[in-house]
Amino acid sequence: MNAFLSFLEREPDLEQALYGVDYKLEPGCAHCFETLSVRVVDELCPFGEVNLGVDGECVQSLTPEEWAAEVRSRDTTKSSLLDVRNFYESRLGHFFGSTCAPIRRFSQFKEWLARDGVLEREIKDKDLYIFCTGGVRCEKVATYLTTRLPEGSRPRTVRKLAGGIVAYAKSGINERDGLFKGSNYVFDARGSTPVGQDLPSTSWCDGCGDASGRISKCVGKSCHVILIACERCGDTVYCCTSCRDQTERARLDEDNFRRRACECDSFESRERRLRHAQR
Repeated sequence: MNAFLSFLEREPDLEQALYGVDYKLEPGCAHCFETLSVRVVDELCPFGEVNLGVDGECVQSLTPEEWAAEVRSRDTTKSSLLDVRNFYESRLGHFFGSTCAPIRRFSQFKEWLARDGVLEREIKDKDLYIFCTGGVRCEKVATYLTTRLPEGSRPRTVRKLAGGIVAYAKSGINERDGLFKGSNYVFDARGSTPVGQDLPSTSWCDGCGDASGRISKCVGKSCHVILIACERCGDTVYCCTSCRDQTERARLDEDNFRRRACECDSFESRERRLRHAQR
């Protein structure tokens, strides 16, 4: 890994772009990343704000040690602990007491903020603590909340977990404080990684309701909803009844099948699944 990073940083076109990058090195097998794909994109994590720069003055970065101390002692009546990841990531694990955004993709975060009561309940005049997997999404959210919202709706302060859940897991702090419950969702073949030795389940199988942290996908035709499915249910679970009905109709008329949004593709449905994770 070090040899590969040295190669990248010697490339003239990449040297400046990679300066100061916080590399998160993890041991793993070849199956985790079967191929190497390099693409040029407008945003590393699509947020729908291409011209939104990262303003380091908008947010205070806390080390894992500082984060644990402040989160444990914060005044819950004047602060919010916000998970800015997708709902299926939050289902697998999150910090105790956090509000989990019921979003399927990062670009829906602003839409969620616009729902009735969210800004007043979670953001306005709050001391805000935000976290994500590695820190990138937090930087975007912090800048958006402190520079793009109307001044009367902005948080009082914003603090983020430096290096995200990945750094927190490596610090070993969770072994003694247990603030993080569950495991950390990762976007590769591993599916998730432990944050501590104790792995209390924060998610329940979408098929039978048993406690489980096994990741699966809806078996509905052309459906990509990420679910939790225990070993017993396996990869046989549908996200909702309407998705099952669409799939059964597709079997009768494959050529004319046109997928429609199913009943689970809504904020309300994702909130219901998150309530199980937060109980």
